[in-house]
Amino acid sequence: MLTELASPAALLAAAIFLVAASAKLRSRSSTRAAVAAFGLPTVVSVVLAPVEIATGLAILVTPRIGAVLAAGLLVLFSIVVIRSLRRGVAVRCGCFGGTDQRRVGIDTMIRNLFLLVLTIVAGTASGTLSKPTLPAMVAVGSGAIAAMLIVALVRLGDDVGSVFGQRLDGLGDRS
Repeated sequence: MLTELASPAALLAAAIFLVAASAKLRSRSSTRAAVAAFGLPTVVSVVLAPVEIATGLAILVTPRIGAVLAAGLLVLFSIVVIRSLRRGVAVRCGCFGGTDQRRVGIDTMIRNLFLLVLTIVAGTASGTLSKPTLPAMVAVGSGAIAAMLIVALVRLGDDVGSVFGQRLDGLGDRS
């Protein structure tokens, strides 16, 4: 059953990485600012979009290798986010080239977890991608919608909490 979900999962994961890379290329200043805020070397802002493009294409061409690359990027980004949260540094995500101006928090970690699961499923593809079936596309699409709703609910809870001075990640108000 999991291998039936691999092709639609790979298509969605590849699309996410390619859209994120494209947005970073369109908004290089936001990418540089986010990388600097995370305390990373400037070179990261230069190589990040090309690495995401290569990862998205690898997922399409050789799903297992692409999934490993994607999982590695997601784990590295999660480590950087956790480090920032532990230091109490409020960093704007810079994800998707600055289109996401929210500060990183528990919602970012949940989103990364869902993307990691998506890439793991994509990595179960045997060799190359096959034509996705309608039930598999519906299953992956439903999972993606559920993931987005969960992240949205966490953000809503965090926003409501910030009205009363309480955030889920303990960083205070998001403004």
